[in-house]
Amino acid sequence: MSANNFSSRFKNIYNNIHLRICKYIQDSDVSSLIILALLVGIVGGVAAAVFHHLISIIKNIFFGVDAGINFVPVIRSLPWYHRILSPVIGGLIVGPLIYFFVPEAKGHGVPEVMEAAALNSGKIRARVAPFKALISAITIGSGGSAGREGPIVQIGAGFGSALGQFFKLDGDSIEILLASGAAAGISGTFNAPLAGVIFSLEVIMKNIKLKNFSPVVIASLTGNAVANLFFGPRQAIFNIPTHNFVSNWEFFFYIGLGLFAAVVALIYQNSLYGMEHLFEGIKFPPYLKPALGGLLIALLALRIPEIHSTGYPIMEQALNGTLPLYLTLIFMIAKILATDFTLGSGASGGIFAPSLFIGAMAGSSYGGIINTFFPNITGGPGSYAIIGMGAVFAGAAHAPLTSIVILFEMTRDFKIFLPMMLACIVSSVATGKVQKKNIYTTKLLNRGIDLSVIDQANLIKNIKVKEIMSSNPLTLYDTNTVADAKKLFKGAFVSYVPVLKQKSGDYIGMMSYRNLMNFIEKNENIDDLGSKKIENLVFPTSNKIHTEDSIIKALEIISNTKSKTLPVFSNDDEKLVGVVSRSDILDAYHKKITRGDKENLFTLSDKETLEVKNLINFAVDSVSKTAEDKNIIIEKKLDDNLPEIIVNSNKILWVLNSLLSNSIQYTVNGGVIKIHAYNEGEKVLISIKDQGGGIPEHIQLEVFNKYSSMITKDNINGDDLPLSSSKEIISAHNGDLWVEESSQSGTTFILSLDAYFDEDE
Repeated sequence: MSANNFSSRFKNIYNNIHLRICKYIQDSDVSSLIILALLVGIVGGVAAAVFHHLISIIKNIFFGVDAGINFVPVIRSLPWYHRILSPVIGGLIVGPLIYFFVPEAKGHGVPEVMEAAALNSGKIRARVAPFKALISAITIGSGGSAGREGPIVQIGAGFGSALGQFFKLDGDSIEILLASGAAAGISGTFNAPLAGVIFSLEVIMKNIKLKNFSPVVIASLTGNAVANLFFGPRQAIFNIPTHNFVSNWEFFFYIGLGLFAAVVALIYQNSLYGMEHLFEGIKFPPYLKPALGGLLIALLALRIPEIHSTGYPIMEQALNGTLPLYLTLIFMIAKILATDFTLGSGASGGIFAPSLFIGAMAGSSYGGIINTFFPNITGGPGSYAIIGMGAVFAGAAHAPLTSIVILFEMTRDFKIFLPMMLACIVSSVATGKVQKKNIYTTKLLNRGIDLSVIDQANLIKNIKVKEIMSSNPLTLYDTNTVADAKKLFKGAFVSYVPVLKQKSGDYIGMMSYRNLMNFIEKNENIDDLGSKKIENLVFPTSNKIHTEDSIIKALEIISNTKSKTLPVFSNDDEKLVGVVSRSDILDAYHKKITRGDKENLFTLSDKETLEVKNLINFAVDSVSKTAEDKNIIIEKKLDDNLPEIIVNSNKILWVLNSLLSNSIQYTVNGGVIKIHAYNEGEKVLISIKDQGGGIPEHIQLEVFNKYSSMITKDNINGDDLPLSSSKEIISAHNGDLWVEESSQSGTTFILSLDAYFDEDE
């Protein structure tokens, strides 16, 4: 057997085994995801230990033996030129690595993970994790002011994402593994398994669901256990005295600390991105800018070497209350500048450790001042330094829960809980009132990515156009006449039809029913519409949608171009294969937010007992302005002694508003819409009769098909629903929706709902 044949055979065997494993994992329940999360946790724990030791090794390389253990004393003993050259050389190494190989490694890493979770179905390039580890270790080890949390989050998340992609999992599952990797990294790095879980759910995923929770917890616990195998039994990161309350009056001072921490957090956050913009504006090769940042840090550190790296030993002095007030203020300002120089210039590292350093110095300064004026009712500066660490990070990241939990796990002091909760929440709320963005989302907003908007889009981001489009649509050809088009529109009840070339079948453009009717009305004197070609009534569409595109892209084009229906093309041969409309997208969104078992769609807790009169009055009031604009009168008739109904009021109002809006749209100006509510047996029936043009009998059932274009909307956020969705909602209430009658004088829709009879009456 030749080498090529052996290689080909081996590859086929491997591919078959891989496909079978992928199929098994994809078809299995959450247990497979938990097993994968366990694997992610193992790798995350190993990565945390390796990354920690890698930083120590690089410190030793740049600054000499023992620098990894006694960093500041070793630096102080070095000549000035060595202290300047080390950060500059570090910048010269990391700049080209980032610029030419992994741009995602630039900065603190967490925003990139958030972006992957929000926009890319959790997908991160596999090369990011190893490069991020090396680049961040060089940045921190050569004297940059940054922390380990951002890099380890991106490293762990990168492996979780790669594992999910390897097994060809869906987007939601990859996102869970991404969050699991982040949790494992945080847990292993800070010996904080609970904080790892909270950080992933609060900051990365931004939601807590059982499906997300279980794998993330498993990964976090595993990551912590594996890391401890390398580090040995670990105590609290900071060795500090037990926190003690001196007086209940201190609660008011802790509120003040929360407000002061919010101010410091805002300065820290905005100065960081201000420095980033400043560096971006400097006309200098971008791959050399980290070296420039390293030079600025080195010059500042000649006088204040404590700003290098994470600064944990200096923090511990502040937490023990041994630093004088003037030093804590100097260290706080210097650390903000040093972190701005490091990350603003484009180097790589986290913002958590600098936040703790800045918070400890801010808290110590605040506590020292307060204790000077109120020595008998307040603790010393050390107590406030502990709380300040969490409060500044909570304000900067808008993550109070993560701050509270991680600071407890880093100090193991139960007595900090109450003041920590108070200060963290005050700081987070205060910064949130001043500006919506936080230190993580600001980077994304600067790139035009708003996660608050994406949260809604996330519901439908993984749905492809081919899943919701109307396949094999009705079409016209360039050889068709106006009479042909009129006949098709009247019979098919659609608003837009694609037009193709007769000979080649290539797409030309779209033709709208409105444009056709306007042309006919303006040319009433044309004797023979059968001889008039439609070519001048076709409008081209410049934007293309393909079957593999996300419906988010389709929605963006629909919104930007004010279109109502888009043609869909094959990814293979660019041939027209379908159309997609606003109604289709809204239908998909509605199904996504109400997905699940039928009995869970509208649980008893979602329903309430309502009077039909109140429901109808509310629905009519909501569309009254639209009716007035067309001089349409809405007449209401409600039979006496109508029983109440038990419904989800919001969803039934959606249906009523949709039907009324549709009736107003098709009723002639000055017409009348009649609503009649009555009781038949165990049902309450509501009929809505308009004075529109009617629906042809042969398609009255088709209007409830998901591809019906009967309802058109100006945007997806409106209240109108496709009739298919309206019928689905009514069916979920054990009711029905149908067309009772339709003629040229109008159409009557009737919906039925279960009546509620009080057995005690």
